[in-house]
Amino acid sequence: MSSFATDLPKHELPEELITFLIPVTGKYLILPNVTVAEIIHYRTPLSPEDAPTWLLGQLEWRGLKVPMVSFEALNEEPFQAEDKRRNIAILNGINDPEQLPYFALLTQGPPRLLRIGPDEIATNSEDERRGPAETMLASANGEVASIPNLNYIEASIIELSR
Repeated sequence: MSSFATDLPKHELPEELITFLIPVTGKYLILPNVTVAEIIHYRTPLSPEDAPTWLLGQLEWRGLKVPMVSFEALNEEPFQAEDKRRNIAILNGINDPEQLPYFALLTQGPPRLLRIGPDEIATNSEDERRGPAETMLASANGEVASIPNLNYIEASIIELSR
């Protein structure tokens, strides 16, 4: 997600960025709203055989089979696999929409919209531990959040389908 607002020169920053603050175990993810296709209530996915822990299964959504992943497991962190109170964020595929038009992330609860201006987001210390599925840690309106590495997440899903 290298095109996130912090990577733009100050004169090119949008006046306001509409994002989703998505709760996962122990932290929030922050994503531009255009990456989120829909937020749905938890549904049990069809579990694949011999899949890595982070691939929770295939989800039936709008007539498509969408792979559902645990961000925490993919990021090498502990997570809760199933909790009926959780939600699912359906995300638009950004790198290869032909092969992966959508994928789903299991959330800890309902995401919330967050409007932020260019002066309201700042990167956190590089000393913070980041996993492979994170691009950087940031603060937005006082909330510490992780900016997920969507390229890594998508590449991991696509690699499994080969």
